Amino acid sequence: MSKEATSKATEQHSSNAANAAQRLLFPVELTEIYRNDIGTADCQTIGTATNGKDYAIKTVNEGNGHIPSSELFSYELARELQIATPEYNIIKMRDESLAFGSMWEGGALDIRNQQVILGILQGEIIVRGLKSFFSKVYALDIFINNIDRHFGNYLFRGGYNSTIALAYDYSRAWYAFAPFDYQSASDPVQNTYRCHVTIKKFDMFDKIVTQNTLDEISRIPKDTIDQILSLIPEQWLNSNERNDFLNWWADGSMQERVGILKGSVN
Repeated sequence: MSKEATSKATEQHSSNAANAAQRLLFPVELTEIYRNDIGTADCQTIGTATNGKDYAIKTVNEGNGHIPSSELFSYELARELQIATPEYNIIKMRDESLAFGSMWEGGALDIRNQQVILGILQGEIIVRGLKSFFSKVYALDIFINNIDRHFGNYLFRGGYNSTIALAYDYSRAWYAFAPFDYQSASDPVQNTYRCHVTIKKFDMFDKIVTQNTLDEISRIPKDTIDQILSLIPEQWLNSNERNDFLNWWADGSMQERVGILKGSVN
């Protein structure tokens, strides 16, 4: 990486960290709650916050209690890799507890319609950098053991002169599933594996991009991960879990995992 690119990456990280710290210091309060009619198993609440924005909300009462921390960590790691995600905020619920809120994206294509998915995969609907995007997201997903990547948790919405892709929903990944030794990439019963097979059939996958993205992950320093973990409320992730993960990141285990994943990409 050139000095100029390194400088830009450092500036971007500083900006991301500052924004995320603001979210932790000043969570937005929930004002309205709506019935969840979007058919997702791990999101029980849709709501409007005091900033006037709508959010899909994940709480510690769902799953194994680690869904909010897995969402925040994965969003921030995605941003380190320059993978587009929706905006998010930390939400103060009516009982004063904190939850993760992914901002509701208006104007997105209805990918529940199979013809829309086919149109995207066949190139009839032009999505900016789609092949590279799918390949980078796949690298992130297999690293954090996101077992539930399917077309329903991609977003495709209009940009200035083309359609833009975003990846969201990491509620079955990292500490919400199995962060260290499980290999989701090779498990054919999981949605991530099946979605990847479909993407490959339409020649929308670049193995080299995936391997390079895994290399990018391996170069993220422990200090950056420490900063990301510091943005997660204590009620979501305790100090022992933070320290265990930081040690795993720095003791060679993370690099070993990346090496195994790079060799298994196909």
